[in-house]
Amino acid sequence: MKRIYLAIVKFGLLFLSILFATTTFAQKKQGQALFDSLIVEFPKAKTDTDKVKLLKNLGQTSYRINSDTGLHYVFAALEMSKLIKWKKGMAMSFRAVATVYVFRADYAKALEYALQGLDAYEEINDKNGIASTQLVLGVIYNNVDDDGKSLLNYHKALKTFEALKDTDGMAIAVGNIGSLYYDDLITDSALKYYNMALVLTRKINDQHGTAMMLGNIGGLYAERKDYVAAIANQMEAYRYFRGINDNYYASLYLANLGANYISLATDTANKKLPGKMSDKNYLFAQARQALDTALVLGERVGDIRRIRFVQKNLSKLFTVQGKHKEALEAYKAAMQLQDSIFSQENRERIETLDKQREEDIKQKEIELQKVEIAKAKQERWFYVIGLVGLLVIVGLVTLFLFNTRKAKRLSDHLLHNILPVHTANELKANGSTKPRHYKNVSVLFTDFKEFAKLAEKLTADETVSLIHHYFTAFDKIVEQHGLEKIKTIGDAYMAACGVPVGNPNHALNAVNAAIAIRDFVAAEKMKRQQSGEQFFEIRIGVHSGPVVAGIVGVKKFAYDIWGDTVNLAARMESSGEPGRVNISGATYALIKDKFICHQRGNVQVKHGGLVEMYFVESELKEAVTV
Repeated sequence: MKRIYLAIVKFGLLFLSILFATTTFAQKKQGQALFDSLIVEFPKAKTDTDKVKLLKNLGQTSYRINSDTGLHYVFAALEMSKLIKWKKGMAMSFRAVATVYVFRADYAKALEYALQGLDAYEEINDKNGIASTQLVLGVIYNNVDDDGKSLLNYHKALKTFEALKDTDGMAIAVGNIGSLYYDDLITDSALKYYNMALVLTRKINDQHGTAMMLGNIGGLYAERKDYVAAIANQMEAYRYFRGINDNYYASLYLANLGANYISLATDTANKKLPGKMSDKNYLFAQARQALDTALVLGERVGDIRRIRFVQKNLSKLFTVQGKHKEALEAYKAAMQLQDSIFSQENRERIETLDKQREEDIKQKEIELQKVEIAKAKQERWFYVIGLVGLLVIVGLVTLFLFNTRKAKRLSDHLLHNILPVHTANELKANGSTKPRHYKNVSVLFTDFKEFAKLAEKLTADETVSLIHHYFTAFDKIVEQHGLEKIKTIGDAYMAACGVPVGNPNHALNAVNAAIAIRDFVAAEKMKRQQSGEQFFEIRIGVHSGPVVAGIVGVKKFAYDIWGDTVNLAARMESSGEPGRVNISGATYALIKDKFICHQRGNVQVKHGGLVEMYFVESELKEAVTV
């Protein structure tokens, strides 16, 4: 009987592995490298405990991208750990499920699973697991405004981490305590704990934690109405998170940054401000740009609280600018999200769970006296629990096969990797998109010097690998500077700022991106010369003006831009010199106050006559941009 049962279980796990392989294909389309690597490792797992760990890690890797997917994987880890009676696996799976529910703002379910995880860790006396789960409980109680229980759990966790000499855990606990004081506007205590956490995160080189503390310190300065210091800290935090591709927290601190720009512009107490910080129109433009980008990132990660916060601040911005129609629309959008975040039903359920936990503790004391009887029943329960676990796995398989909503979300992510978000949404809504005219856009072109000659010396694989290395870096740079990648043609790379979303700083952002690309290629040249590797030299051109943008074709469609501005930008690149950024007179007129430029005079271009050109040498002074 036991052999037959185990065979059924193995068949169920094999079927689940096949399903995961199918999911791998969909995720690879989205470029989720870490997720893909975990999926590939799943069939190679030698033991069932390894499979539990991989399932949990898959859930924790994917839930910020798609919370439904993340929930499926952590539940699969929980059921498999129950199936093999691995207590530690059950404990860490309970905690993982609670973490996903916190992300979904379902605090009642989060508390339910976190308490089960705490019980499981206490049963096996896992100190680190107990402390980590107490951190999760602290977060849950904080979100439901029970500060007493939140602070109690944070301090319990901190005490345990200190005993274990766990610097990572100490940093998280101290930072959370600082956030709790921050929520209660006890700014002196909050700043004390945030600075303690900042020291710890830097000690362990935790970029994510360091960025979080910088952002929180910026928030404290905002509470004290020191908006210049707040903006500086939150800008640094935003750049940290964009650097590690964490859109969830990047959108958070970018949204806070936008709010602080508004506060600085409307705060009459700030009479003496440095540089452009005294220009209200500049502050309003920076606020709008920060909030628009935060809205895009918030929608990308599906955080309704973030979206609501951005909409409220957009409403405030439009109001002080006298744009009352736009202000009303943003306010309505924020209010529509209000009721979905928290409800009285969740509060009542959490209170019930607290009472139930107290009763469970009393019941455990009684059950300890019956341990001998329980041992006699373990064999029967093994089959019962195993069968239930198998049924749950079959249910999960069914959910994976028939969950059309999940499939739709995956296709949406794929579409957003091909097209800009605004264009993709229009295509989904209408089945087509309309070409649009943009008056103010800056177009960036790059091209590698003597690429054809270099390619002749390399194999096909080496050529593609080298281009991929450079273009991957370019992708990161243009995204960091607010540009939209348009396309690549051979060794040529094209990007633009000001499409599909307008940007008043389009020329400034495009030139900053061009300089960053120039510096990256120069650094690569030095590094590769020392190691004897092949390297590229690059020409870069930028021109500003009007363009027409839209989707080309009906199969393998692509977002593209057209017009004389595009052609002239290409001439800027071809008329330049390797290792230099060549810009037109039109672009120079927009950025001349920010950069030191060398005038080249009028230069003859192919099919275009004489065009005024400049080489960009360096920044004239530091500029605060998003």
